[in-house]
Amino acid sequence: MRRVLLWFALIIALGAAAGAGLVYWRFGGGVPYPDLTAAPQLGPGALEAAVTFGRPVGNAAVAADGRVFFAVHPESRPEPPFLHVAEGGDIRPFPDAAAQGLFETPLGLAIDRQDRLWVIDPGGHGFGTPKLVAFDIDTGAVVHEHAFADDIAPWGSFPQDLQVDPPGAIRLYRRCRFLADAPGVDRL
Repeated sequence: MRRVLLWFALIIALGAAAGAGLVYWRFGGGVPYPDLTAAPQLGPGALEAAVTFGRPVGNAAVAADGRVFFAVHPESRPEPPFLHVAEGGDIRPFPDAAAQGLFETPLGLAIDRQDRLWVIDPGGHGFGTPKLVAFDIDTGAVVHEHAFADDIAPWGSFPQDLQVDPPGAIRLYRRCRFLADAPGVDRL
């Protein structure tokens, strides 16, 4: 019996070593990030906080009228509300607390020329429903909602950022898959 246990332990150890070697081969050993410390380029008081919030902020977008829209970073595993607007020193859920049910893990934000707030929701790395939602920033009305198919946002994907170009086309960073190591940029 002892001999069987020793063989079993040896097989487990060899499997673990092979697995670690495979991970090292695939992702590399990495190198320390260089120290880029330099003298400050801006003097004291040149920058100020636009929003102070008690949870980690993900992405933000600033409207022409100065309102700051921001998402709580989904990797902090937040409870709703996820999406907020800061205006005149007040922070509130955007568009309201009830609308937070539209989201699983919203992150990327952009405001277009028509004053629509576009929100990309990775849907928990594709294990939920990744989607793109747009709101009229003045009324809070949903003006667009699109759930992505599995071939666009498969399991493990992380569509986390977007921009809207002047003609109104959406550029979505969608194929960023941490485990698959597959970045990508698409125009929708």
